Amino acid sequence: MIRSPILKFGVILFIICLFSAAFLAGINLLTKEKIALQKYQVEQKALGEVMPEAAEFDAVKKGKETLYYEALDREKNVLGFCFIALGKGYSGVISTMVGMRKDGKINVIKILSQSETPGLGAKIIELASSVTLFEAMTGKAKKDEKQKPWFEERFNNKKLDELDTVDAITGATISSGAVIKSVKEKAEEIIKAVASREWREKI
Repeated sequence: MIRSPILKFGVILFIICLFSAAFLAGINLLTKEKIALQKYQVEQKALGEVMPEAAEFDAVKKGKETLYYEALDREKNVLGFCFIALGKGYSGVISTMVGMRKDGKINVIKILSQSETPGLGAKIIELASSVTLFEAMTGKAKKDEKQKPWFEERFNNKKLDELDTVDAITGATISSGAVIKSVKEKAEEIIKAVASREWREKI
């Protein structure tokens, strides 16, 4: 029997922590595959959004790691490349799917995940709309009105040396800057990887 109050509470705390850790480990085990599947589905959908003209995507791997995807047309010709760029935002890592054409121009980007502050860093995923205030208040807005992430559109058809001209968002400079920097750096890395692969295949 434990007589020391400090030791007694220490044992109780240890038991609570042990059960909590076991519970969290169990939850993680149960949800791990579902989370991985959901992440895969999000990435596959994003591939079609950043390179909509592609008929299929062929993963280029290094071991189990996917380096990038080749975007192919129906005749298996390479249209461009898709890859994920990771940047350190204000609150966490920002993951962006990037579509890049063969000429090195960015086609479209799609922010996959972010944990930035709503109203500040999260402006990087805000939607733009042509609906006026009057239309919104009177209910006369077109139902088929498509809203688009206006920050993401700043990357459309940009050359890599033009990415430095993409304006950061006022009040969200760290978050938007992280996206700009990560997209440019990863694009340069992929261009080198593609060139190296093509060179090896010619030997």
